[in-house]
Amino acid sequence: SKFSRWTFSSTKVRRFVPANGNWNVSTNWNPIGIPTNADSAFIADGKFCTIINENAEVGSLNIEGTLTIDDSETLHVAKNWIRTSGGATTSEFIPATGVVIFDGDNDQLIDATDFYLLRLSGSGVKTVTEGFSITKYITIDANVTFAGQTFDFIIGGNWLNNGTFTSSGASKVIFNNANLAQTISSSQFNHIVFEGGGIKTATGNFDV
Repeated sequence: SKFSRWTFSSTKVRRFVPANGNWNVSTNWNPIGIPTNADSAFIADGKFCTIINENAEVGSLNIEGTLTIDDSETLHVAKNWIRTSGGATTSEFIPATGVVIFDGDNDQLIDATDFYLLRLSGSGVKTVTEGFSITKYITIDANVTFAGQTFDFIIGGNWLNNGTFTSSGASKVIFNNANLAQTISSSQFNHIVFEGGGIKTATGNFDV
């Protein structure tokens, strides 16, 4: 079921209505109202939603259609991030140069998504269901555990870890910027790979 991994402690489930439109327009949602971190939001198959001109927030998010973050906007997610393919359209997230912050004070589930800038904040365990790539940097805040499980992660920018990163099995973290320098803070990696011509600088100890 497309809703089976949602967290329904939210006050409302808001569905995106138009075929193509702006997240930050209240009448684009049913029931009417821009989602808050107390709401769940659902973008159905065939819908194209863009976060533009303002930042956005949500409790649990199910992307069955397409979500785009325009320019340098920020999306705050307090609960789960679910991607579900449906009909002829495959779930798609287009990060552009936007920031996604998972900042719930609870455990959060994150389906496979490529990010531009990613921050894991709040508290609890942030668990991924597949590997993904990050164009720029990832920040893991204090009191947060990033559970990478057995998956691979491709990092194009800096790795700032003030919390905990866990992984197992053949999981790899690959730092691959071809031109720009990358800094990597103290972490425990199962496997770490350096690719590309950019200088990789450790700012703390690695446990591999």
